[in-house]
Amino acid sequence: MSYFFMDLLSDLILFSALQGFFLSIMLLVLGVRNKLHSNYWFALILLSISVYLVEWYALMTGWIANNPQFMLSTYPALFFIGPLVYIHFRSSRGLKISRKHHLLFLLPVTIYFLFIPFYVANTSVPPDQCRSNIMASFNQVSLITKPWFFPLYTVLFIGLALHNGRSTMRTNNTKGIGNVLNSREKWQMTLNYLLLFYFLISLSYGIVSTFKPQFIGAFFSMYLFLLLCLIVHVVAAKIIISPSLFSNVKPFKTSRKYERSSLDGKMSQAVLPKIRHFIEGERAFLQSDLTIHEVSEVLGISRNKVSQVINEQIGLSFQDYINSQRIEEAKRILKNGDVQVTHLALDVGFNNKVSFYRSFKKFTGKSPTEFTRQL
Repeated sequence: MSYFFMDLLSDLILFSALQGFFLSIMLLVLGVRNKLHSNYWFALILLSISVYLVEWYALMTGWIANNPQFMLSTYPALFFIGPLVYIHFRSSRGLKISRKHHLLFLLPVTIYFLFIPFYVANTSVPPDQCRSNIMASFNQVSLITKPWFFPLYTVLFIGLALHNGRSTMRTNNTKGIGNVLNSREKWQMTLNYLLLFYFLISLSYGIVSTFKPQFIGAFFSMYLFLLLCLIVHVVAAKIIISPSLFSNVKPFKTSRKYERSSLDGKMSQAVLPKIRHFIEGERAFLQSDLTIHEVSEVLGISRNKVSQVINEQIGLSFQDYINSQRIEEAKRILKNGDVQVTHLALDVGFNNKVSFYRSFKKFTGKSPTEFTRQL
């Protein structure tokens, strides 16, 4: 592999790491501003990936060779990714994050403590002896330093998140509700599949390099880093293209508003599919005069409970939820061909062009004209 390619790859890894740090900060700011807790967990996922990329940049540029005590300093960070993906899944679906879920981070924290003696080791230790010194001095970390261990650990958590997501969809099908996912849920599933793809390849690489190293090329690991960099850039592109996924949902402070309600968390989650089936599945949002009173009558649920479920489970007011579905329909129509905005506004359920423009800008960050130009 040429020096030019190695320099180019190291620069790409550094750029991806810096971009990951920037995106993490931006997601945290958006999460705080909009009280969107799922952004916090997503930011930590990117941060874990970014610090790992930084170490590899330091390794490729020779900085680690001069400072061998920092060898594998970010390796334990990789063990945070799996639990973070699972917690991010629960948070983005509006599921409760209890104290027992925080115990999922016990192993990554323990691994960091196990590595502390190595981090403070003599700086004269050559970097090529780092792994052997760890395994010789700390038998308890010999397993976790295997190249296949952290990918396997991470794959299990990502697989659990995807399984839970698919189980929800199958439950909805059984109840006749259909696979109705909002934009944020679709993006989350896509991200999880990308991460699963990467860590499955990484797992395969780790297994083969451990038991059949002769079948692995000397620079195959570099392609894994290219794939990891690509995932960071995909996230950056998604934030630019669909900023509303990370900023437009503002969950209501419902603890006081509904503190006397008889509708608990489990009941609320059970009612949500019925509301979605009527509004999204039966396309009731296209009715310009649709009201929460009509929804409550059709479903046989009180207005207050319909409002509570939408507020708590989706994070929108009733009207914003309806308008968000209208905008999704408008985007689909715009992608399929030319149409006059005035007619489009009426077709998707708005009474006038002004309210359509205002909602379109709110949920997409663009005007209909700007959206059409970027198609």
